[in-house]
Amino acid sequence: MKGYIPDIIEEVKSGIIHIVHVVDGKRVSSGTGFMVNGYLVTNYHVIYDAPKDSKIILRTYDSNINEPLKGIIELERDEDGHFSGKTNKGYKNEEGDFIKDFQLHEKQDYIILNIPELKEAGLYNFSFETHDNKRVGEDIFFLGHHLEHSQLSCHKGIISCFYFHENHRVDIIQLDASVNNSNSGSPLINPNTSK
Repeated sequence: MKGYIPDIIEEVKSGIIHIVHVVDGKRVSSGTGFMVNGYLVTNYHVIYDAPKDSKIILRTYDSNINEPLKGIIELERDEDGHFSGKTNKGYKNEEGDFIKDFQLHEKQDYIILNIPELKEAGLYNFSFETHDNKRVGEDIFFLGHHLEHSQLSCHKGIISCFYFHENHRVDIIQLDASVNNSNSGSPLINPNTSK
């Protein structure tokens, strides 16, 4: 059924990635990302506003909730503090693949990561949709790991306004929806198109 959110969630949930920062075996922060054309898209601050000695664990919807510090891939920082180089644990239990910041923009708060293991994992890939034909009052929802929960959660709301942020040179979609810590990086989804 088009526009039926439970069906959309079932279709797209494998493309939502829980990004968990760990220091000395303890979770210190987390956020959300999503797959687009084989790349991981999230907010810049989800990746780099964490302690400098953290490593990242990437988890999917089917990761074991009883083992919140285990995921399909672990990423460590290089000597410059970037998450690049080899992943240290692949989902195939082989030596990790090379990853890099494919595109990033700190001021506009986004980052796109090229992680070959995610491309090969058979995850759902979202498509972008322009907001040009969207209107205030339209339904929207997003999926993520709010309040650092290991389980995927859904929040629904409406578009409350559009504006252009001069300092960051970016269009903003303001929502009337429950947004919590760790929802950063979640995709906004149009229930009519799943985009």
